[in-house]
Amino acid sequence: MIDDISQITCMVVDGGLFLPFAHRMAEACKRVLYYCPNEEAFPTINRSIVGDGFSDIEKVDELWKYKNEVDLFCFPDISRAGLQLELESQGKLVWGSRRADSLEIYRQKFHRVLEETGLPVPTFTVVQGLNKLREHLKDVKDKYIKISRYRGSLETTHWRSWSLDEGLLDILAVRFGPAKELIPFLVFDAIETDFEIGSDTYTVDGQWPSVMLHGLEHKDKGYIGRSQNARIYHRNSTTYWTLSDRS
Repeated sequence: MIDDISQITCMVVDGGLFLPFAHRMAEACKRVLYYCPNEEAFPTINRSIVGDGFSDIEKVDELWKYKNEVDLFCFPDISRAGLQLELESQGKLVWGSRRADSLEIYRQKFHRVLEETGLPVPTFTVVQGLNKLREHLKDVKDKYIKISRYRGSLETTHWRSWSLDEGLLDILAVRFGPAKELIPFLVFDAIETDFEIGSDTYTVDGQWPSVMLHGLEHKDKGYIGRSQNARIYHRNSTTYWTLSDRS
């Protein structure tokens, strides 16, 4: 356990999205190291300089060199579950999602868990490979296409109709190359709603933050949100929260 966070060294292990998290930790900790792995066969300078040039954090190019100087490892994003578990096995304090990141990465697993917990499950069809996807989408409109794990290759995409979006399938054929028939595509029905409302937050051992980001999204077009005060309460083993404007 940490008795006084102001006296510790923290390492933030990140993919480049959570640099502000490192700056916030620097306000509380004695020392913050920021590690953004860049271990491709041909690394780029663009990725290498993420987190560089700030006075409140120290950019480092590897983890193990500094392991014994670090009191707390923070993994604010998904992935690297194995590294988190290994550090924990060595007696290190680790804040991160560990294997729970599979709920974000593997979409079919996530929907199985939704069903098991009694939550609503959206209607979708699994289509194996791009050729089958072409056949499936030929005569349908207003669908949403997803894949698991490789969000950098394909994020959630709105399929409007064949006449408008046929070219997307040609782009995917080039992008995926020989792997195009190995990919299970998930094709979701559109949900009839005027607004897609979301709240971005986190929980640690059943504890929730007092401020959350809440907003409205128009898929692929825009997001309007604001941070709001959150009141958490429990009823019949279910957690609820209400949001109000910050004073």
